[in-house]
Amino acid sequence: MSDNILFFACNSHQEEYFDFLAQNLDNDNYNTYFLKENELLRRGVMEFGEDNYLTKDEIEGLMNFTYLRFKAKFKGKTLLHKVYKKFLQVKAKLCEKILAKFYSEHNIDLVVVWNGTNLAPALAARLAKEFNIETLYFESGQFPNTLEIDSQGVNAASSLSRKGKDFFVKQVPSQEALAKIHGIEIETRDLRMDRLTNVVKKRQVQKQAEIDLPNDFLFLPFQVYTDTQVLINSPNIDDMCELVDICYGALEKFNQRNNKGYWLVVKEHPSDFGRIDYSDLKRRYEDENIIFVTDYDVADLIEASQLVITINSSVGIEALLKYKPVITLGKANYNVEGVVNHVSKLNQLPQQIAESIFNEVNYEMIDKFLYYLRHGYLVNGNKEIPTRENNYAVLERIQETLDGEYYEAK
Repeated sequence: MSDNILFFACNSHQEEYFDFLAQNLDNDNYNTYFLKENELLRRGVMEFGEDNYLTKDEIEGLMNFTYLRFKAKFKGKTLLHKVYKKFLQVKAKLCEKILAKFYSEHNIDLVVVWNGTNLAPALAARLAKEFNIETLYFESGQFPNTLEIDSQGVNAASSLSRKGKDFFVKQVPSQEALAKIHGIEIETRDLRMDRLTNVVKKRQVQKQAEIDLPNDFLFLPFQVYTDTQVLINSPNIDDMCELVDICYGALEKFNQRNNKGYWLVVKEHPSDFGRIDYSDLKRRYEDENIIFVTDYDVADLIEASQLVITINSSVGIEALLKYKPVITLGKANYNVEGVVNHVSKLNQLPQQIAESIFNEVNYEMIDKFLYYLRHGYLVNGNKEIPTRENNYAVLERIQETLDGEYYEAK
């Protein structure tokens, strides 16, 4: 008997990659189906029925990221926020109706979504659980040519986040594997929709590579203003302006307590450059020990810094590759004791800065974590250049999940 797989896509790029995967699965063993987000809404309007599988509170939770992202884009427009929230509530009920019917009619065994935080894929994944259907969440991996594929979620919601220090201590990485891992260069991922505009904008940016960096500084990379990592996985910090205020305030206290003169170097995220205006923030700090850069190589900033502070950016992983101390201020799947210093209470940040700078990093724990991340957790796969050869492990993960052999993320 064939297994039935539903690939749920939110845009054409996801649709193309999922279609590639469907075409390369064994057609004798699997029936593949596709649903697109815009298709759900259209179908929902035409359907009738009052079946409710999820509570109002559950739906509100699934709406959370999509609603917060809208509020971040249209700050201060309270009436517009209310209208949009009502639209999301209606959309959720329509989508719930269609998904439930689709799952039942096609006896779906596996639902595949990308990321799973936007309303529609979040709803598809949550409803799958209601129907006892397996789910796989996809996301770009932290290393080149890798994907995060997890039955629990991605980023801070992933199964990786549930593994503590005791798990990673048991890892036994080979020196050959570690040498390859530490030789990897991680590229900053731009939002796909912004890539073309970024190319144009970067030509207009005054080159900052010749800026003289301070001898002693902390590196603070900005993250995408409307990304899930900020809106969902950052319980203490709402935006990048608040991030600077908190980090610079903590740095000043550290400097005063320890008679030091460390600076803060801040780099804007390339996907936000030109669309988010930080002029007011820069004016507020123009007379302080803080430097804002836009077109400066992240690897060079990490290398020259004494410490990297981030909410939960992949820059933290890149810093670990260089054995730099890392402080995280938000939920991250690499918040592991001995690997990074996680600060959940912001008043502890000045002390944590001191401990991170004055104490040596745990080289062994960093190596064990990076080894497992690359070779035990992430899956070899390339969605940009999809071939059967470079996505074989992705196809295998799907097959293992349906065969009940994929136990790691359980």
